[in-house]
Amino acid sequence: MLRFVRSSLSFAAPMLLLYLLASPAAAAPARLSHRVTHGAMAGEEIQFSNATYTTTEAATFMYSVTVSCNPVPTTTVTVTWDIVAGGTATSGADYTDGGGTVDFLNGEGSKTFDVEILADSIDEPDETINLVLTNPQGGAVLGAQATAVLTIQDDGDTPPSVSISVSAVSYDEDAGSQQLLVNLSGPSGHTVSVVVDATDGTAEDPDDYAAPISPVTFSPGAISSNILIAIADDFRDEPNETFTVTISAPSFATLGATTSCVVTIVDDEPPPELVFSASGSNVDESAGDETISVFLSAASDLTVTVDFDSVDGVALGGSDFTALTGTLTFAPGETSKDIIYTILEDNFEESAEQFTLQLSGPTNATLGAVSIFTVTIRANSEDVPKKKDTSNCAATPGNSAPAAVLILLGLVAAARLRRRRV
Repeated sequence: MLRFVRSSLSFAAPMLLLYLLASPAAAAPARLSHRVTHGAMAGEEIQFSNATYTTTEAATFMYSVTVSCNPVPTTTVTVTWDIVAGGTATSGADYTDGGGTVDFLNGEGSKTFDVEILADSIDEPDETINLVLTNPQGGAVLGAQATAVLTIQDDGDTPPSVSISVSAVSYDEDAGSQQLLVNLSGPSGHTVSVVVDATDGTAEDPDDYAAPISPVTFSPGAISSNILIAIADDFRDEPNETFTVTISAPSFATLGATTSCVVTIVDDEPPPELVFSASGSNVDESAGDETISVFLSAASDLTVTVDFDSVDGVALGGSDFTALTGTLTFAPGETSKDIIYTILEDNFEESAEQFTLQLSGPTNATLGAVSIFTVTIRANSEDVPKKKDTSNCAATPGNSAPAAVLILLGLVAAARLRRRRV
C-alpha cells in the first residue's frame, strides 16, 4: 500500500515522502524519499511596451507611454521612469522635463505615464527624447526593454525666408573688410545656408573688391549672419564705383524680399595736381617753336582738363611771340601734355623781354605750385638798331630846344668867318 504524505518541513521546494506500508505484521516499514524541484520563482519583469514611440508637435498635449509588467503581479510593484540626456529635443522648447513612478497594482499588467509635448512654429527636423526605467520595487525586475526613444515629428512648419538687410550700401575705399547683414524671418531647427554671388558694375573684382565667401550659413536657432566683403584701395583718383551682391538657392529656407544689394565704393583719394615741368625758360628771338610740358602728379581714372593762356609782359603777343589760348585734356591714365609756343623775330636790337604762360580752371584736378611758366626772350646784339624818332625836334611854340640849336649854329658860322679874315 502506498501513502503520500506532505512533509511539514520547510524546503526550498516541496518534498513528497513516499511510504511503502507493509501489512501490519510486517517488520518496520522501509522509507523511500524523493525531492521534486519546480525551480526558483523570478520576480515580475517591467519594461517598455515598445522600443520606439512617435508623436507630432501639432499642439501641446500629454503623450502617454505604455509600460508593461509580466506576469501580472499579485501584489503592488513599482518602477521609476526618467528622461535622460542624449536626445535631440530641447527641454522647455519641445517638451516639459519630467519623471516619476509607475505603480502596478494587483492584477495590472499595463500602465502608462505622460510626457508633455510642446508645440512650436519652428521648421525643424524630427527630434528625439530618451526614456529610461530604473529602480524596480516590490520584487519586480527590469525587462530587456528598459530604454525607449520618443520621436517628435515636425508638423510641417513653414520654413523662414532669408533676405539681405539693405538693398544698397556705401563703403569708403579704405574701409577694408566689411560685413553685410543677412537675416532670417524666424529661427529654424535646421542649419540654413544660402549661396552668395557678386557681379561687377563699374567696380571690378579683384581690382576694387574681393568676391564674398559663399555660402553663408545660419546655425540652428540663429536669425542673422553676415556676408564678408573686402574693399580694395587702389590709391587712384576715380569716380565712385559699384558692384552688386546677390543671394540664391537657400536650403531649409525661402528667398525673402531683398535678394540683392548694390555696393558703392566711395573714392577717398585727393585729386592730382597740375604743374608745369619748369618755372621758366630763356630762349633766343630766333628760337621759333618751343615746347613746355604740363604734368599730373598722379594718374587719374577721371578725365582731367585745364585751360592755358599767354599773358603779355614786356614781350607782346603778335610782335614778340604768338599769343595763344587753349585747353589741355588728359584722358584717364595720362599724366603729361605739351604746350607749343612760338617766338617771333623782329630784327630790332632790344633788351631782354618776357611773357608768361598760365594754367587755370582745372577739372578733376587742382593747380600745383608751378602753374605759371615765364618765357624770357634774350637780347640780340646783331639786330639793326631801331631808327630814332626825331619828330619831336620840330619847332613848336613854347619849345626852346630848336632855338638853342639855331644859336649854336650861328656861333659856329661866326667863328668860321673870323678865320677867313685872318
